[in-house]
Amino acid sequence: MKIGIVVHSKTGNTLSVVQKIKEKLDNKGYEVDLLKLKVVKKGDKEILESTPDISSYEGLIFGSSVEAFQLNSVMKRYLTDIGNVSGKKVSIVITQHFKFKWLGGSNAVKKADKILRGKGAKIMGSFIVNWSSAEKQNQIEDGVKKISMAY
Repeated sequence: MKIGIVVHSKTGNTLSVVQKIKEKLDNKGYEVDLLKLKVVKKGDKEILESTPDISSYEGLIFGSSVEAFQLNSVMKRYLTDIGNVSGKKVSIVITQHFKFKWLGGSNAVKKADKILRGKGAKIMGSFIVNWSSAEKQNQIEDGVKKISMAY
């Protein structure tokens, strides 16, 4: 199976989590590509510089952080603009600073899930990493295991 991991990471936290997923899937023998969303600053806005082509992937994992208690605007724009992902296995990974999922993480997952289901995706799972939580490492390990088992 060919899997694309599309990530937007400002601080490197989200990137570090999806790299662990990539490593786990690589070890299972999958062909996995890490695709970073590139942005440029225009005033106070971040504009997508380029968008990765995901048409050749059977599975997709989208990784993003929370921004203002919701899905990061760059990832939201990307997901809104991508074409049909009908029949593709899709997972969602969200990182956030706050300790509690209800402080943006849950909303981010719901928004990404709604956009992707509307484009025909088969959601295989999701997880949230609360970066300031003492349970962060367990959340990462459990999430990586969950996502890698879904493919």
